[in-house]
Amino acid sequence: MTPLGLEVRHIEILEAVLAERHISRAAERLALSQPAVSNVMGQLRRHFSDDLLIRHGGQMVLTPFAHSLKEQVAATLKGIRALAKARPHFDPAANDRSFTLAMPPHVGAMVMPNLIQAIALVAPQVRLECVPLGSSWEQFGAGDIDIVLSNVNLLPPMTPNIIVFEDHWRCLVSAQQHFAGDTITRDELARLRFVEPLKEQRLAMPPMDLEAPHSAAVPMEIIPHIVAAGGGVSIVPASFAQFHQLSLPLRSCPLPFETPIIQCAMAWPFSQDHDPANIWLRDRVFAAAEPVSLRLAALEGGKGA
Repeated sequence: MTPLGLEVRHIEILEAVLAERHISRAAERLALSQPAVSNVMGQLRRHFSDDLLIRHGGQMVLTPFAHSLKEQVAATLKGIRALAKARPHFDPAANDRSFTLAMPPHVGAMVMPNLIQAIALVAPQVRLECVPLGSSWEQFGAGDIDIVLSNVNLLPPMTPNIIVFEDHWRCLVSAQQHFAGDTITRDELARLRFVEPLKEQRLAMPPMDLEAPHSAAVPMEIIPHIVAAGGGVSIVPASFAQFHQLSLPLRSCPLPFETPIIQCAMAWPFSQDHDPANIWLRDRVFAAAEPVSLRLAALEGGKGA
């Protein structure tokens, strides 16, 4: 017996006895020995303080209390069997779940419109919340963030992930900035004032062997505004440059030296690795990021602004 007084096998035997009204036939039905069933019935009689099955007029009959248990026993076993068969399932058309995604603002601006539109068509009740990446790692570790889009090098160790697009480092300058040739040279780059992100935002920046005057270290999100006003040059991901060029007088160009590729990964908590809802969301995010990947590949292939 368990702390509750009953085990599943007790309820299964009780169901058979209530249906057959006979110990031997119940044992045969369950492919158990008669002594085993008799032993459990003895435990059940003590548990319920009732005889349950008695002999009357040459046959076995249920007590009134045993009769009253039939529906409850059947319903209990039905619930237990349903529980045993339960498997994770997600029906996007009928689900009203909320998902939280974390990513840099410029990545969100490129990916989220596609994602929201795609999900609205197949899962109209699903709600999405997109939060800034910077302060989300603790929540991600606790499983409160469903999806993260980030530079793969910034992910915590052993985090499940997949690369969704590859980015490249580029020079970001004012649209009024001109160079001697089609693009910037090392000497021209070294003469310009640099605008850098704050120290905690430089984790993935490429190493540069340049003697250049540094004019400012500012939050990443205001770099485009400073550069657009003629405030120098910054080295940023192509996706970041491309996004801000849509609204500010900026241009970007390839760097005059080799830099490592930036791999943007989609990551999810290990606890949700096999969760059908998270798997479904990952597929939608990957599809939403595909146009971004194609645009960045075309930009790098053409080396244009």
